[in-house]
Amino acid sequence: MYALLKSGLKSAIRALPPVHRLYRQRNQALVERDRAVAQLEHERRSARGQRCFHRGTTEDQARALRLFRLFSPVTLTSAPMIRVGRIGDGGYVMADDFSNIQVAFSFGIGKETSWDSDIAQRGIKVFQYDHSVDGPPLPNSRFVFHKKMIGAEQTKTSESIASSLCEHGTTDTRNVLKIDVEGSEWIVFDAASPSDLQRLSQIVCEFHDFDQIDDEIWYERALSVMTKLRSIFEIVHVHANNYGHLGILYNVPFPLVLEATFVNKTGHSFAPNSKTFPTPLDTPNLTGFADIFLGTFQF
Repeated sequence: MYALLKSGLKSAIRALPPVHRLYRQRNQALVERDRAVAQLEHERRSARGQRCFHRGTTEDQARALRLFRLFSPVTLTSAPMIRVGRIGDGGYVMADDFSNIQVAFSFGIGKETSWDSDIAQRGIKVFQYDHSVDGPPLPNSRFVFHKKMIGAEQTKTSESIASSLCEHGTTDTRNVLKIDVEGSEWIVFDAASPSDLQRLSQIVCEFHDFDQIDDEIWYERALSVMTKLRSIFEIVHVHANNYGHLGILYNVPFPLVLEATFVNKTGHSFAPNSKTFPTPLDTPNLTGFADIFLGTFQF
């Protein structure tokens, strides 16, 4: 018996070196994998940083300023400003002018509906659209959820500003809109007619993709959208989402993700901007990190 055990032990010992080699090979593979992942992450961050910085020419800068001036806010003098929604990401600063509002549209809800809840508490029905979730995280009798994306036109799986207003909106300006659709806002607003937009009392929108400013198609669409919006609305509040970066676009500082509040010019009065942003009503989207200072945001 002892001889058999001794023989088996010797066999096991002879088998150990290959096992050691397997472990060494595995560890080496893990090291190489981690090194490759780190390299990809470095390249991704470098590319993102490059997109945040455009030195450009004087002509490039003038082109950028032409667009950025359309985001410069004014001061609303006919109504106070309040925060709607929670402290942090999902809350927005808007005009306290909801007494005659009957319908609200919430385009893009994800898992955060504090804005929708605050609006619903005012007795306003909220029509929600989001194709990426099966419904709002919390039930509310005034929520009407549609599992559809928001786009340029109405299809079986999508709605537009025009089609949602046609189906649920009032015929006058007693509608408000909140839109956060991760970059699709440019296409959505580009497809909307001035007559449809005129039916909205307020819009709060999160704008994305300013790092694409050197893309001529993106730039022309953004310029067209903002020109159309500013013909109907004034911007009364801006706030940079600090989940994004502060870009240097043709040597002009501009946030890559910007929240803007629009108020319909009809029935309101305005004055030149007298505020610096962020205001006391603002809070960082990413808590624990500083908000992005915008100053007066005049270009």
